[in-house]
Amino acid sequence: MVKTIDDEVMCVFPNASDATRAAGEMQAGIRNLQTGDELPFGRIQLKVGLHHDTVLVETGEVYGETVNTASWMVKLAKRYQAITTEPTV
Repeated sequence: MVKTIDDEVMCVFPNASDATRAAGEMQAGIRNLQTGDELPFGRIQLKVGLHHDTVLVETGEVYGETVNTASWMVKLAKRYQAITTEPTV
């Protein structure tokens, strides 16, 4: 995990396979949590955006077009959806 921004989390993975596996595990974990009638914070609506490419790293921060593209993917995703770009596939 690189950082959190409000209710978003930015993570970096060593490869696209690990990232997509993590996205699936997050979605499955949220589904499993929501099998009961009551949740302490209501229904959690996880959206995941993925993009695989190089990043710029400076003093622990991650920058560049890869970060911007992944952020755009999150904005395009609907609730309970994980979407990605062709380079990730």
